[in-house]
Amino acid sequence: MQFLKVCAVVTMSDNNELGYITRARRDASDMDAIESFKKDFNFDKPESGVAILCVCDRLLTGFDAPVEQVMYLDKNLREHDLMQAIARVNRTRVMKSGYVKEHGIVVDYFGVASHLKTALAIYTKSDEKELADLSAYFRGLDKEIPVLESRFRRLLQLFQDYGIKQIEQFVNQNMVDENEEWELVENCVALGAEVKFRAQFDTCIKAFFDSLDLLFNASMAKEYYVPAKRMGYLLMRMRDRYKDETLDLKWAGAKVRKLIDKYLASKGINPRIPPVMLLSDNFPKTLDAHNKSGKARASEMEHAIRWHIKVNMDKDPALYTLFNERLQRILDAHKEHWDVMVSELANLRADIGEGRKDEASIVHQHATPFFELIVLEAGIDTKNPDTIGNAANIAELLYARIKEFILIPNCWQKSNERRQLESDVRDELDYCGIDAIKVKAAKLTAELISLAEKRESEIRHS
Repeated sequence: MQFLKVCAVVTMSDNNELGYITRARRDASDMDAIESFKKDFNFDKPESGVAILCVCDRLLTGFDAPVEQVMYLDKNLREHDLMQAIARVNRTRVMKSGYVKEHGIVVDYFGVASHLKTALAIYTKSDEKELADLSAYFRGLDKEIPVLESRFRRLLQLFQDYGIKQIEQFVNQNMVDENEEWELVENCVALGAEVKFRAQFDTCIKAFFDSLDLLFNASMAKEYYVPAKRMGYLLMRMRDRYKDETLDLKWAGAKVRKLIDKYLASKGINPRIPPVMLLSDNFPKTLDAHNKSGKARASEMEHAIRWHIKVNMDKDPALYTLFNERLQRILDAHKEHWDVMVSELANLRADIGEGRKDEASIVHQHATPFFELIVLEAGIDTKNPDTIGNAANIAELLYARIKEFILIPNCWQKSNERRQLESDVRDELDYCGIDAIKVKAAKLTAELISLAEKRESEIRHS
């Protein structure tokens, strides 16, 4: 939705004022412009919202508007008036959109900054401490240019330190060979497999984007537009590859975010939509759209499967341990044979999607995860029919007792009933007659109770 940003004129009435000034003043009064200006924009009401206030000597004192980001000065201000004017924009604010206002900007058309030291001189030493060295805080944008360049160079150096020597050519769109560029992108995204690198990248790119947002409309900042878009693209590719939702652009300034969002859209990426998960119907389409080589597709599938296993491991440890072992066998057996690996990983994805198959089991279907957890943790010999049979009976008994507990309303909030369940499970394991289970009774009790909590919905409806 296109949002209408209204400009309002706030002025005192004057008997000799021109007609258009009177109309503007009355319009501002009718829309309650001062109070509207203090609020975040309401995007559900496009007719509301004041973005700009034009004033003469008004609102320099007693006007608290943390949302105010920019003040334009075109008249002479001195001493208290100058200090009060600056103080209007120095408040921080977290907007409803998630954008964090960390600084204000004063655009000085008149040259009043030269009077700042004089303005500070009228305050006592105790007052100066409260001002927190405002003279250092209030500095020209020309001093921010080296900061922007330094932060950009630090970002490039991060990739160069990890062996991406052509990163500067990439972010400036100076690479001629398209295949070489795709390979460089894949190498960059591959670096994100390390959590340490993702954290470093996130820190560096935030600092770069903060400086760019501050200087966004300055002519010298335009040369950083393309690098910002390309770096944002790498960030989103890493987010999608490693399912790391901490890598986002919610914190970026509105101007920088709009710039990057438009570029990402041209690449088929919507940063506002969470990464496509393994079992989504859109996963194959996304896989092919953003990964041109077999190696890239294999890496994308590997990490999507790893993430899915990690998220679901607690709900069925035995099953997902098997999936994890199968994943590792595929990676070890088909190293460097990317197309074969992709095919095998696709088969694994399909099997994960099916979950537990309706196959014959020596225990009730819903008791199977508990039975297999006992077998896995106790290391029971699956070739010994007597031991396996006894373990199956134990699992059935424990499942029946767990279901009885689960059917109690708000069962997990009832401490007495929960302690009784833990005691019953522990007793069953301690006196089960299988040594391999008895020695692991304490650990198994905790893991079986945890599994029951993770599978509460399935148990309740079984």
